[in-house]
Amino acid sequence: YITGVSNNIPSAEIVRLIFNFQPDCEKIGFLYTSSETNSVSTITAAKGYCDQEGIAYEEVSIANLSELQTAVETLISKGVDALYTGNDNAIASAMATYTDVAYAAGVPIYCGADSMVADGGFATIGVNYVQLGQQVAALVEQVMEGAAPADLPYETLSNYAKFVNLQAAQRFGADFPESAYQGYDVLVE
Repeated sequence: YITGVSNNIPSAEIVRLIFNFQPDCEKIGFLYTSSETNSVSTITAAKGYCDQEGIAYEEVSIANLSELQTAVETLISKGVDALYTGNDNAIASAMATYTDVAYAAGVPIYCGADSMVADGGFATIGVNYVQLGQQVAALVEQVMEGAAPADLPYETLSNYAKFVNLQAAQRFGADFPESAYQGYDVLVE
């Protein structure tokens, strides 16, 4: 019997986040690594939400990082107004390449984790790993006090992080109203 805390991210919330900043967004570009199950599932959920809401999107997956620049260029050539990558470890390790290509074209990148925003992405409603660790620690404490793991329900995050990177906004030429930033913590000034 196991228990734990999932770091699954709210894909529908991230799609809505895009429209908070870009209400006239016509097409979203989804970019992910095809071998990362966590990334594939996040994008699948986001596409499902877009299908349900009638939101247009394009998607490109990469097998390795040598394909990243071309993948971003392909999505931009298909006329996407925003890019989204969820919890994708490979792409997270190459944010400089991702942001250089996207921001040169004036296209914001929305991410699935605060670490990706810290590394150059524009905004997230996603995993705050400090909070994830606190929830896991609370479960561990209960087990240490005698609770059986089988009696502790599996949890998802109780609160998602809302972060923006103002340097990224400058790089892609954002002109969002001040009101769009309300409720978001500035991760990078």
